Amino acid sequence: MLLDGAMTNCLFANGHTAVTAELRVRYGHPVDTDRSAVVHAHIGCTRSRLHSVVAELLQGEEVKATATAKFLERPKRGPGSPRG
Repeated sequence: MLLDGAMTNCLFANGHTAVTAELRVRYGHPVDTDRSAVVHAHIGCTRSRLHSVVAELLQGEEVKATATAKFLERPKRGPGSPRG
């Protein structure tokens, strides 16, 4: 969930409103729950309304998990558009 959340926030920070369409997580090492962790995310590429995003969770210098995901941009609503 942390990786998905980081990727979603990365998109929001870059002006995109998108939802997760596909998510793949690779677990490399167990995460130590008594240590702090850092999560990084960046947009890999964008094609039309589809964004490819990558994230990783690190503890110290060790990558504990990585994720790749595809996010689908939600259509922008104009004034008076129905909510959906």
